[in-house]
Amino acid sequence: MMMMMMTATTTSTSNAAARSDRSSTNRARRPSLLLMPPLRRRNTNSSKALSNDDNVNNEEDEEEEDDDDIESLAALERNLALQISLENYAEAAKLRDRIANMKRDDLIGVETCNALFYDCFRRGDFEKMWKDVWGVGAHVRCTHPGMPTVLGDENVKESWRIVFESMAGGGSGGSSNSGESSTSSQQKMDVRCKNVEAYASGNLGIVTCEEVVMRASTLTCTNVFEKQGGEWKMIQHHASAIFPGSVGAGGSSASSSSSSSS
Repeated sequence: MMMMMMTATTTSTSNAAARSDRSSTNRARRPSLLLMPPLRRRNTNSSKALSNDDNVNNEEDEEEEDDDDIESLAALERNLALQISLENYAEAAKLRDRIANMKRDDLIGVETCNALFYDCFRRGDFEKMWKDVWGVGAHVRCTHPGMPTVLGDENVKESWRIVFESMAGGGSGGSSNSGESSTSSQQKMDVRCKNVEAYASGNLGIVTCEEVVMRASTLTCTNVFEKQGGEWKMIQHHASAIFPGSVGAGGSSASSSSSSSS
């Protein structure tokens, strides 16, 4: 009996030991969580920062390209002189053509703004003249015939408002119907521009011309233009009377100018 009990105990101990060995083996085969490398999480902030840096770089590249596109006329002319001195005539020819195109475009822009000024003057369109013709700034000025020079854009604006109001009220010789548009009376201000000579370089444009007013009197005018916000704007208008029979350096006379416009 004792032998049977000892045998059973030994067998039970052996089985327990075997189970323990298997458990240890299984634990050894399973990788320990403590020994596993930590999971790498994507740093979204860093990604956003890199993306923003890329955008900034792209914007800087675009700005540099824009700067190249709007290269100043003076810089092009300096580059032209340099290429000629280096005898790089192919590049010099390209620069010469580019400069010629820029000057032609600027000259057309100045002449167009000058023509628009007289068109608005003739029609009495104060709002359009002030919006599309005149520039802004303390350096803006206007000298109406026989009057002191008006300084500053706001003062110039007010002076032209007075001119247009006088055209609407006094040009018809009487009162107009209340329902009639003021444009009809303003159209009686017949202002014609002739003998136009225009110049443009860089951001400056100058036009000299003659104004024939009501087909009777002739004024000599100097209009100065400046490129503001990429558009040509008038910054000075100076008009003064020409005495009949006077002849300028160009050979034109006031009498001949007046007669040829009729």
